[in-house]
Amino acid sequence: MDQFLITGHPGADSRLHVADWEEFRLADPARDVGGFAGEWLHRAVHDIVTSRGDADTAAFAGLSMTRETVLARGAEKLARLRPVVREFWRGYREARPDADPGLAERATAFAGWHLLDRLLAGAMRSNRLLGIERAAAGIGRTALLDPARFTHAVGLGDAS
Repeated sequence: MDQFLITGHPGADSRLHVADWEEFRLADPARDVGGFAGEWLHRAVHDIVTSRGDADTAAFAGLSMTRETVLARGAEKLARLRPVVREFWRGYREARPDADPGLAERATAFAGWHLLDRLLAGAMRSNRLLGIERAAAGIGRTALLDPARFTHAVGLGDAS
């Protein structure tokens, strides 16, 4: 709640502003775009082992997490959340049509880094990594090392 500012008088002339100055700096816009995409990617990966967004939440209780199930659920969870990133990317490119052609690829690398950053941040609360956290780290590493392969999968493909 400390990131929301309300200006004006209550009612019709009030405006809501989101203010997040935590990482404010002059830098590559790919960092911000990648951070946004990376947060949704993080959520999609971590949702593999939850029923969040599932059409049939009761079926999740008896689900066996085989390799095939994990891959299928991962693809399903990412497909469910990718439109959010795609729409953000479309809006960004509409506002910044002059953005350089390598932005999507760099942003995808930052999305991968975001997963690793979340892993490091989470290490403060536990001295053990869950399997899903190791999986997220692997996905982040892969996106960081070969971002061109994953721009469309993350939702940062062509904005046209």
